[in-house]
Amino acid sequence: MFDSQISGISGDMLLSSLIDAGAEKKLVLDSIYACDGLLKGSRILEANFEKVTSTGIKATRFLFRSTDNKTSRKGSELIAAAARYCRQLDLDHQTSSYIQNSMQTLVEAESKIHGQNIKDVHLHEASNIDTLVDIVGSGIAANSLDLFSTNVYSTQIATGSGVTHFSHGIVPNPTNAVLQIFLGRPFILTAGYSETESTTPTGAALLVNLCIGSVNR
Repeated sequence: MFDSQISGISGDMLLSSLIDAGAEKKLVLDSIYACDGLLKGSRILEANFEKVTSTGIKATRFLFRSTDNKTSRKGSELIAAAARYCRQLDLDHQTSSYIQNSMQTLVEAESKIHGQNIKDVHLHEASNIDTLVDIVGSGIAANSLDLFSTNVYSTQIATGSGVTHFSHGIVPNPTNAVLQIFLGRPFILTAGYSETESTTPTGAALLVNLCIGSVNR
C-alpha cells in the first residue's frame, strides 16, 4: 500500500519509499549508475540514499546530482533510452515491462495534452536524466521487493492545490499531465493539504503502473 494522501507522490519519493521498505540498496544504485550515457548530453555525478528525519519521523531521501546540457528532449528519445536500458541489462519481463510502460505512460500523457504525435512531442521538465533514473530505480527496487507478484494499492492521492510555474507558464494543480495520466483509471484524487504541486507526472506514471487502484479509506 502506498499512502499518498498527505504528501502526494513523485518519482524520487516512490523510489525512496521502496528503499525504506527494504529494497536492496546496492542493487538499485548500481542500476541507476547504469543509466549514465543513455541520454546524450547528460552525466550522473552522484546517487545515494540517506536516512533523514522529517517532522520528527525517520525517512529515506534520494540524493541525486547530474549535469545535462539539454533543456528538452523528444519523448521518443526517452522511450528508446528506457528500452535500451532493459535490453543492455537483460532484465526479466516484469521489471522490463514496468520500466517501459511507466515511461510510455508519461510520454503519452504529454503527447495528448500537447496534441502532438508521441514521436514528435518534446518534454521539458521531465526530459532530463532524473526521470529515467527515477523510473529505472523504482523498477529494480519494486522487483527486489517482489511487488510484481502481489496486489499493490494506493490510498487517495494528494495532488496539491494552487498553481505550478513551469516551462509552459502557470497552470493549476493538479497539472494537465497528472490529470491525463489518471484519466479513466481507478484512482481517487484529492487536493490534500498543500498549495503547491504534490504529485508529479513521473510519480503518477510510476504509481498507475504498479498499483491496481485506490482504496477509499
